Amino acid sequence: MTMRGNAILALWLDVEPESRVECDDWYIREHIPDRVGLPGFRRARRYKAVKGAPGYLAIYEAETAESMLGAGYIGLLGNVNERSLRMRAAFRNVVRSTFRVTATLGLGEGALIATLRFSPAPGAHSRLREWLTGSLMPELARQPCIVGVHLWKCDPSIRARMDEHRKTGHADAQADWVLLFEATQPEEIDAATQTVLMPGILARHGASAGEEYGVYGFLYGVTV
Repeated sequence: MTMRGNAILALWLDVEPESRVECDDWYIREHIPDRVGLPGFRRARRYKAVKGAPGYLAIYEAETAESMLGAGYIGLLGNVNERSLRMRAAFRNVVRSTFRVTATLGLGEGALIATLRFSPAPGAHSRLREWLTGSLMPELARQPCIVGVHLWKCDPSIRARMDEHRKTGHADAQADWVLLFEATQPEEIDAATQTVLMPGILARHGASAGEEYGVYGFLYGVTV
């Protein structure tokens, strides 16, 4: 199991060009270490887009959703320093959601990760989930050099409780469901996508329109 817990906080975002160097340093020296040091938080990873948008992806993994609502993390949200406020002001096109891990396959951690954000059509939740976990995800996991495949489902109540304490970001967009898979090389991501995720396949099994796809290369991570 490559997920390090059952709860995920994920952000897709762009950073203003003049702030990117400082933002990279801020993630390494402050933002990620502050979070993975909290009770229940297991891992944080940051990626940069090699295909698609927004330009960056950050993933925080916790043992449970309740871990993300502990006093330590809520305290961070309510006590933001000047540098963090400056970095947050440089973010653009932010998509931020909290998720529960619905299914996960594979034992590895890849150099690249593809994310597909989508929503179920009304009344199609069960049918779509059964197809994803019973057919699509196993087929993706069988593709050459795919080392992990995961399905996340948004739990907006967790974000809502976080937002009661946040200083910024209340207008961030949200994702609903996310399918993501990890691989060792860009061509393996491309081959798996073309073979298994051909255009329109999710819609035929109950997803609504408006899928958002991106491929991200690993920048930095901390595991505890």
